[in-house]
Amino acid sequence: MKLFTSRPLSLAAALMCSAAAPALAEEGFYQHPSARGDVLVFASEGDLWRTTRAGGTAIRLTNHEQEERYAKVSPDGTMVAFNASYDSGDDIYVMPVAGGAPTRLTFEGGGLATVGWTPDGRVIFSSRLTGNGQGEVLHTVSPNGGEATPIPLWRANAATYSADGATLFFSRRGLYARARDNAVLYRGGGMAQLWSWADGSSEEATQLLADFGAPIRMPMAHGGRIYFISDKSGADAVWSVAEDGTGVTKHSGEFAFPVLQASIDAGEIFHQNGADLHDFSTASNTLSTLSIDLITDREQTRPRTLENPLANIDAARISPSGKSVAVTARGEVAVASPMQRRRVEFAIPDDARAREAVMGPKGEHVYMILDRGDARSVVRMSADGSGEPETITKGYDAHIWSFAVAPDDAAILVWGKKARLQKINVETGAATLLAQNTTGDDNAFSALTFSPDGEYIAYAETGPQNYPNISNIYVQGLATGERVQATSGKFSDGDPVFSADGAWLYFISQRNFSPEPGSPWGDRNMGVSFPDRGELHALQLDPEAEFPFTPENELTGESADDTAGSSDEDEGENEDEESAKANITLSGLADRLFKLPVKPGANGGLLASDKFLYTRMGEDWVSVKIDQNDPKVETFAGKALGLAMSDDRKTVLVAQRAGESLDFALVPAGATMPKDVDNKRVRLDDWRITIDSKTEWELMFLDAWRLHRDFAYDPALRGVDWEAVRDQHLPLVTRIGARTELGTIMGQMASQLGILHSQVRGGDLPEDEENGQLAFLGARYAPVASGLRITSLYSGEADLVNLQPPLRRPGVDVRKGDVITRVDGRSVASLADLRMALSSKAGQQVRLDLSRAGTAITEIVTPMNGRGRAMAEYYDFTEGRKEAVERLSSGEIGYLKLRAMGGNDIATFARDFFAQMDKGGIIIDVRNNSGGNIDSVLIAQLLRRPWAFWGKPDGSGVEYTNMQNAYRGHIAVLIDERTYSDGETFAGGVKSLGLGPLIGTRTAGAGIWLSDRNRVIDNGGVRIAEYAQYDINGNWIVEGYGVSPDYEIENGPYATYQGRDAQLEAAIGLLRQKMAEEPMRDLVPGPLSPLGTPAADVSKLD
Repeated sequence: MKLFTSRPLSLAAALMCSAAAPALAEEGFYQHPSARGDVLVFASEGDLWRTTRAGGTAIRLTNHEQEERYAKVSPDGTMVAFNASYDSGDDIYVMPVAGGAPTRLTFEGGGLATVGWTPDGRVIFSSRLTGNGQGEVLHTVSPNGGEATPIPLWRANAATYSADGATLFFSRRGLYARARDNAVLYRGGGMAQLWSWADGSSEEATQLLADFGAPIRMPMAHGGRIYFISDKSGADAVWSVAEDGTGVTKHSGEFAFPVLQASIDAGEIFHQNGADLHDFSTASNTLSTLSIDLITDREQTRPRTLENPLANIDAARISPSGKSVAVTARGEVAVASPMQRRRVEFAIPDDARAREAVMGPKGEHVYMILDRGDARSVVRMSADGSGEPETITKGYDAHIWSFAVAPDDAAILVWGKKARLQKINVETGAATLLAQNTTGDDNAFSALTFSPDGEYIAYAETGPQNYPNISNIYVQGLATGERVQATSGKFSDGDPVFSADGAWLYFISQRNFSPEPGSPWGDRNMGVSFPDRGELHALQLDPEAEFPFTPENELTGESADDTAGSSDEDEGENEDEESAKANITLSGLADRLFKLPVKPGANGGLLASDKFLYTRMGEDWVSVKIDQNDPKVETFAGKALGLAMSDDRKTVLVAQRAGESLDFALVPAGATMPKDVDNKRVRLDDWRITIDSKTEWELMFLDAWRLHRDFAYDPALRGVDWEAVRDQHLPLVTRIGARTELGTIMGQMASQLGILHSQVRGGDLPEDEENGQLAFLGARYAPVASGLRITSLYSGEADLVNLQPPLRRPGVDVRKGDVITRVDGRSVASLADLRMALSSKAGQQVRLDLSRAGTAITEIVTPMNGRGRAMAEYYDFTEGRKEAVERLSSGEIGYLKLRAMGGNDIATFARDFFAQMDKGGIIIDVRNNSGGNIDSVLIAQLLRRPWAFWGKPDGSGVEYTNMQNAYRGHIAVLIDERTYSDGETFAGGVKSLGLGPLIGTRTAGAGIWLSDRNRVIDNGGVRIAEYAQYDINGNWIVEGYGVSPDYEIENGPYATYQGRDAQLEAAIGLLRQKMAEEPMRDLVPGPLSPLGTPAADVSKLD
């Protein structure tokens, strides 16, 4: 951990004036400007700096591994508030503008952002902790520390005060508030809004410019007007409106880049644009660029050595000989072997990223994909690491997924994002098209493998049947190009591998349909699943070949006398003798299908030696003995991450997890992996990569740019000149001094496409490894004379004991009103004391000393970590909504909330929906839902309609419907501007199919789905939306607009903070009306007809 740089003004001035060693200043990348008087504080290189409001040479105020940001100078110009991660996760700090030690103001460890200052000198920050991000609440806190005071406004995330301090103007919504998207010209339901509120009043806040039709961002009060940034005119510019909401005016021209931060002082708006800070005068409507120089050692730009390159591994591919492994990590390549043999490290050009490296069949070259500038190519380099890359694929016009080198080293087979499989002549670069997939899947080919003689290939290819869920096996002759579909297309088939003699093609087929449960009845049954679908099958390539797994019988087996004295050793006597070449016949191949006598459950990957097959079953890789009488299955490598095999089929590469790194071993292809692999372990633990940060940052920027070009859902890139975007942003990269600044530039670049799902992934960011991690009890507190009083305990569903926060767990007797006096013997007088006493103790038992009505008590509790606290906040928030529905509907209406659309949320639906099916109405709340991919599962359940029931003739007991588990009541779905991605798709499905009304506000508009396949070399990047969504008539839907409610209801910021939920109340009212108009009818059995008179026919439902 580095210490803060405390540089008093006098010392800094003396250093600046020293003539003995003149300092060399340079330009940086500037963000987060805030000015007061003659002082301007800003961020660069992840630190805070100070200069004059006119610019000049800046003085560094802070120096820490992690980023300081959101700088806000106090009204008197003496202090600066900001976010930093000095002592735990992200919190709010203040320090003198002149320099000095920061003072910590909050103790939450994340979820906070510095917003500004009140006129009377308190720090304003926003907190998104309530409900784990359900909404932001502004707070104020003294710069001297102490308890924070909330401003009673729900989902307020920016603030500025009128000159008299009586009116607070604040922002609601905004792309960055919800999902941290980067998109220009956004007009979805989450557009930033401007509101005003009389500070301290009990009246509701008022929205200003409600019909503006564009985002209103970064409100700044001055001279009776509120200035703000908006792209209403096509790009960001300065606008303003009078405090009463009239007279909206545009003041500036459009800026070259999106404005990321802005603040105002004395009528001058200091804002970030590109790499610079600018000053816009509201008096003269003129813009000037500040000239700022940094005197800096550029520490984060210096070369550094990565201790664990495998943390950013791309591929590990065994050599054909089985003696080495080509490893690609962090864009670099090394060929490594067991023991002390030299590891060959390749001189990859500084401006290139290597992927998928592999040793060639002859051991003379290493082949790899090289992404460089705007090009993507397969190249080869000398296997000894010398020389320059030699390009094989010249002018390749698509992102390359992977490639395979032909056994004769004369050709490579390449498949890329344009769904082509091509053979490329290594010497000439001539390309031959082998296959063109037309299903629309851009990654249609997989598991390509060569026959032993190199004359045929087999691979899996996405099929048109049940797209995109079916893949078919193809076998193709390389000389003739003839290919056949070897499987029917009814099932998904993959992972083909030739037998050692070339006579058979083994593969995994998803055709074991053993349902679970076998009879889909009972509690919460949402259908059946088919686990362990993968079965091992074989295709007879040589029509005369005998199936190796056919058991011996009296016609084929040898007599006892003939086999007497035989041994395993006899089997290998002729192993080295050349066997007859298989007669591969493509005609009629699909009809020559065999099933191996092996239990189902193969779930990915298939290898074949001469004696064994290898595949994954469950978490383990197993071997299957190729034996006609005893195809024994044994665990080869438990919980291995993956296996690969040498071309001679004698060596297996095993990849396993080793702490935070990976471990690779080259082991014999036997029934089980040797227990002792020390002398077979590939020597990578001492591999180090030294990187030049500035060079790597430029490489990653270009990589992100190219990936957007190749992956974005619109091949025309929305008409944007993408090369011009690159040329505009690339010069900014030369200015940066920290990895976080690269993320900012990549976000700006991506924003030009105007796509949601465009969040920046951080990548390899510096961390303070000495920071403690906060721990939490799951309560709210207030300081009192004797300690810290518990004002409330987080609620959790009583039936789910494992989800209870620490103070509500069984055996813990801590109550509202108890006063915490000590934690593990340390006295507690404030929230800060409690947080520090619990620091780094998550998951450990701690002792609480408490006072209850004057009586001392003691409890042993186990605090939770930050993730646990976040979920406890969410459950507490959700339980509050459940209780409100129960109270307001007198128990007649049910409620369930879905946080996202993933596996845990299916579990939530199953727990909560079916438990409330007896109620006449159910509210499904997808407000603030972050998305996923389960909308179809939920909608299928809601589409179920009962058409019959079982019951006793006398009407006693409980009737049971068919369709089973079909809900007969009414639903209403709550949505809002923070309903995102698959949450929106679910809401759209409910609306389109007429399943129930949508109530709330228009959703975010993240309608293009993605697969997150575009990481840069340090695992960071910017997400790219890839799959546009259309309604059944072909209309492009949702993206950038959202899903509109049937009933538009706004939750006012003041009323919602006070506990009201107008949207929830409206849903209850609508459901009550619907339940009264169309009540859930009782299921009453009619009379049975007499013997001899049959029951009635089935009639069509109304």
